[in-house]
Amino acid sequence: SYIWSCVTFECLRAHGNDSPNGPPHPDRVVFDVGGKRYKTTRATINAYPETLLVRLVAEPNPDFQEIFIDRNGKLFRYVLDFYRNGGVVEVPDILYYTMQREFTYYGFDMSKINIKWLGSGVYAFEMNQS
Repeated sequence: SYIWSCVTFECLRAHGNDSPNGPPHPDRVVFDVGGKRYKTTRATINAYPETLLVRLVAEPNPDFQEIFIDRNGKLFRYVLDFYRNGGVVEVPDILYYTMQREFTYYGFDMSKINIKWLGSGVYAFEMNQS
């Protein structure tokens, strides 16, 4: 099923939500990572079922609209982009070791991730296809 990306009240009403603060869509997830908010979908997160984020979103808690993770919010964008891009993300070389720790924290097996030097100060972290 298609998930609408609405930015106007007209669009929200047309797709069954009268208010941007109305009930959350059951597939949407909001993470607060170190004070920085990220929005995504359960479908995106479920691409890697062995990871921490899958466990965190497995059972929605009606008391909490957001899932808090006490990690560096700026680094989480690379982790989330990895999910969104089918297991590929480009990372500045200064974050090479830091991102290995972050991927490990979030439950990725680093032996299944190839790290390639792309030049110009950038590494690609890419999930093995096997």
